[in-house]
Amino acid sequence: MDIYKSCENRNPASKKERSQGFSLVEVVITLGLVTFCLVAILGMLPQSLNVVQDANREAEASRLLKQLATGIQAAYRDGDGRFHMLDADPNTDISWVAGEAKFVHTGYLSVSGENRPGATDADFTWRLELVPPPNNWSSGQAVLRIAWPSTAQWGSGQWMSASGAVRSLVLFRPQ
Repeated sequence: MDIYKSCENRNPASKKERSQGFSLVEVVITLGLVTFCLVAILGMLPQSLNVVQDANREAEASRLLKQLATGIQAAYRDGDGRFHMLDADPNTDISWVAGEAKFVHTGYLSVSGENRPGATDADFTWRLELVPPPNNWSSGQAVLRIAWPSTAQWGSGQWMSASGAVRSLVLFRPQ
């Protein structure tokens, strides 16, 4: 029995000494793992920010696309029988007459939807291909395209140097 008592007396003291903290090796390994994980997460941050920025640009372009499509669908006719695209910006007059040939209009837009004179002070570039209705009782169609950045150019049936683009087919009937 004395042997057991002497072992019991030694074991609790040695267990107590071991359970009072972490060894230096354990701390170093833990810090290494945490550092590795943080570096991996921080390395993905720039890519994540680019994805968020592209999603925001696409949302803004889609909103502008809807704004322009609504302007075409809500076109009004003046006294001369000419239809004018309803647009918040008075500097742009996109108009047509029923039976006219297809025409193309291009321009630059800010995020707020204002037309800009050039690509340097714009956020988007846009292109409208409009086929007026053959008469005042038929429907016309238009293809609207918006690309970013504003330096993107249309060529060979596609946008060149564009980070992204949206498009929409608009069917409209004169009022």
